[in-house]
Amino acid sequence: MAAFYTLLYVAPITDAASIAIDADEDAMERYPNAWLRHIGDEELVALWDVLDTASSQETLMGDLAYASPDGEVMVMSVPATFVTALAAADLEPIAQRWQATELMGRWSEAEVVAVLQELAALCKRSVESGHPQLQVASL
Repeated sequence: MAAFYTLLYVAPITDAASIAIDADEDAMERYPNAWLRHIGDEELVALWDVLDTASSQETLMGDLAYASPDGEVMVMSVPATFVTALAAADLEPIAQRWQATELMGRWSEAEVVAVLQELAALCKRSVESGHPQLQVASL
């Protein structure tokens, strides 16, 4: 597995610094979020490829919204094409195709579906609110 987790928020870009500062405290209470255990950038890129969008890329980390002065915490926007594609996706066939990838092959169908449902729900919140998804990366 590529990373221990991915931490995502739905929030205005202007709140990126606040999210970076208290990502483990108040931010989880203030903003819709998803903490995806054992899902890293590689797994999310594999999902993006499965979504069959012409815009999938080699990383899900989009534009830098904030970097802490010491460079240890960064907040990046998640590409809107990924968010809108997943928000509108039929999850059952997507889950089957994602589980068939090498990176997700060890996951049970129920585990893949649960992660996909959580992520799709956050994507829908992002689309409905008009706020982007922001990904927190700690080095």
